[in-house]
Amino acid sequence: MDSFDYLQIAKIIGVTGAAWLSGNITALSLMATPALGQSKTDDNTPSTTLAKQWSYIYNRGKVQNPPVAAITAGSFFYLAWSTRTTTPQSQLPLLYGSAAAATLGIVPFTLLLMASTNSKLIRHTAASSKELNPGAQQSKDEEILRLLGTWTTLNAVRGLFPLVGAVIGLVAILG
Repeated sequence: MDSFDYLQIAKIIGVTGAAWLSGNITALSLMATPALGQSKTDDNTPSTTLAKQWSYIYNRGKVQNPPVAAITAGSFFYLAWSTRTTTPQSQLPLLYGSAAAATLGIVPFTLLLMASTNSKLIRHTAASSKELNPGAQQSKDEEILRLLGTWTTLNAVRGLFPLVGAVIGLVAILG
């Protein structure tokens, strides 16, 4: 394979990886967590069970998504490095580098803006509701539902980072 083939492969991996990652992350906010809330209202599922179900979803994403983000960003960084000498005025290195940075933006966003909500929800997975009086239980239910709502919103925003990366990558490819 010559370097042209590697560039084509990197373009495919970069754009499709970023688009897939965005969809994977965003689907949790559009489908998974709303379904958890619906099970509370329709079936009166205990809020601690909702927190536990959320933690299963969260833990799968925590294992699955970082490697996808790393491979995707690596492809974009490879493209940025490979196109740095194409022409002096070329914007390709900047575009591909920006696509990589946008895709990796999920990491600081998660650590800085979502970690607190994640930690609080995880704490609720270990707690039992059996010994709470009705007033305390209602307060706990409200807090878990509020945290799930906050997480849903933050996660939807987080899903936009790789989408922006995919769009920037496409602009570089098609430009």
